[in-house]
Amino acid sequence: MSWPVIVIVILFFIILYVRLLDIFTVLFRLTGLTTEKARFQVISLFTNAGFTTRESEIIVSNPKRRNIAKAAMITGHVFSAIIVSLIVMIITSIAVAQEFLIEQLYIVLIAFGVFLVIFIFMKIPAVFRFNQRLLEKIAIKSMRRKDHQNVLTLLDDYGKASIMEVMINVMPPALKDKTILESNLRANYNIILLLVKRKNKVLDVTADTILQTDDLVVLFGPEQNIKDLFILKQREIKEELLIESKQINELQIIDNYGKDAMVEVILYQLPEMLKGATLLESGLKDKYHINVMMLKRGGTVKEINKDTIFQEMDVIVVFGSYQTIKDVFLKLE
Repeated sequence: MSWPVIVIVILFFIILYVRLLDIFTVLFRLTGLTTEKARFQVISLFTNAGFTTRESEIIVSNPKRRNIAKAAMITGHVFSAIIVSLIVMIITSIAVAQEFLIEQLYIVLIAFGVFLVIFIFMKIPAVFRFNQRLLEKIAIKSMRRKDHQNVLTLLDDYGKASIMEVMINVMPPALKDKTILESNLRANYNIILLLVKRKNKVLDVTADTILQTDDLVVLFGPEQNIKDLFILKQREIKEELLIESKQINELQIIDNYGKDAMVEVILYQLPEMLKGATLLESGLKDKYHINVMMLKRGGTVKEINKDTIFQEMDVIVVFGSYQTIKDVFLKLE
């Protein structure tokens, strides 16, 4: 292998090295470290430079961080060995091929120029933020599939209080189907809800807002209180997943107004009162006070009237008491 090719390979490994630093930083952030601490730990582990006893306690006291640290140390050692070997090969190749040195230098300079362009492009703030969000989404989905736990990320801390971001994968029992007012976060946990992001859209949070799974929330309060609320026991997770697995239909809150809500319902299986019955005969409006506002069938919006008969796989938007909507459409097997 000629030395210009080896230089190009080294440049490729450097780019990969930087990306792996970012990946491990994101993984540490998702275990609750700030960005600064996460980056410091990753660099220390990759370079085998070591860190202070106090800093090491942050890693060894958490099983997830220990596993990430092991992977980071192994990755750092492998990259160090590869790069050193490649540098030795470059020195050997240059000594052997002196007559082609000028021509090969041009190739190396072009490769180095491409490397700089890629490196500078990756550091553009908009590109960097996009990459970070992409890495976080992949990491969160991976962590969710593994243990179904909520993902907490420490954004900043102020002594006893902290700003934390929480990806809600499993709804805590204390918040399930409750409005922000009913959950009484401030009085019960000394926690202030700062932001709710749903489907990449920041919501206008009110006292009547009901949190849902897959919401991204930002909270301010004692770190331990936030952890006590959102880090669930395995028993609680299993119970919640069992309930979700038995749900026939899928509900998604579009907006809520106190106890009432506008909800999108995917009808995987029809409730008894809708089987073979028209909208009028079902009693949805008269008996349950649920108004059907939209019907989508096969991706096409259909007209609704008193003679409409619903089918499985219909998507409907209804308005009424959220608890009543759940009682009607979330029947358990």
